[in-house]
Amino acid sequence: MLATVTTTISLLTVLSCVESYLLQPDVVSQDCMQCLCNISSWCTFKGCTNVTGFIACGYYQISQDYYVDCGSPGSDWKTCADDLNCATYCVQSYMRRYRNQPHCHYNCLSYAMLHKGGPSACGHVDSSNYLAHFWGLMAKAGCHENS
Repeated sequence: MLATVTTTISLLTVLSCVESYLLQPDVVSQDCMQCLCNISSWCTFKGCTNVTGFIACGYYQISQDYYVDCGSPGSDWKTCADDLNCATYCVQSYMRRYRNQPHCHYNCLSYAMLHKGGPSACGHVDSSNYLAHFWGLMAKAGCHENS
């Protein structure tokens, strides 16, 4: 009986934590999410592509490592990446996890850098070529730093 009560309490605690995490407000604005989607695929179904030696899939061109870092929502990596809602959730979760990295700001430029360059991307802000690359991507997608 005690084991059942303990298991039930543990399960309720886990469910409560999961629910509070899922109900957290979005980190990235809808305008910026549209920018990230445009930068990645012009927000059209793209499937998987080989990008400089690694495979990235879906609307946001999510790699398998990115998918793991975002918490592995949905049934699997490629299915989630190809589903706009699941992929959007994954990107929001990824940003929630990494937005406090050194040199990152809570703006769309930093989110684009994190999205395309990984958790250490904001640390490369000293490189004018690196920063110019992301400014170019955002401008091409019709976005600005604070989208």
